Amino acid sequence: MHSRIPLLDDGWLHYEASFIPQSEADGLFEVLRSSTSWYQEGSRGRLFPRLVAWCADPTVVYTYSGITHESSPWTEELLQIRQQIEHATEAHFNSVLLNYY
Repeated sequence: MHSRIPLLDDGWLHYEASFIPQSEADGLFEVLRSSTSWYQEGSRGRLFPRLVAWCADPTVVYTYSGITHESSPWTEELLQIRQQIEHATEAHFNSVLLNYY
């Protein structure tokens, strides 16, 4: 089963519930939660209410909200997900930003 979820006037989200089976997703979440090098960002003396990790191809730099991230290498698990997504979308991705609330 899949569905399109309308967003803004010019955007949409395609949700494919079976893309990663639930049991595999649960296991993957645990691996990422426990093995990722999480860190907490902040701005103006306040910490954001989440942990983050950013993995990317070498030399890719990411800046947002005045914070510049230097990438960590792709993990084996993230590389597998990246390949699945690239195959499904026929697009190339050079990084992923993980947020853990």
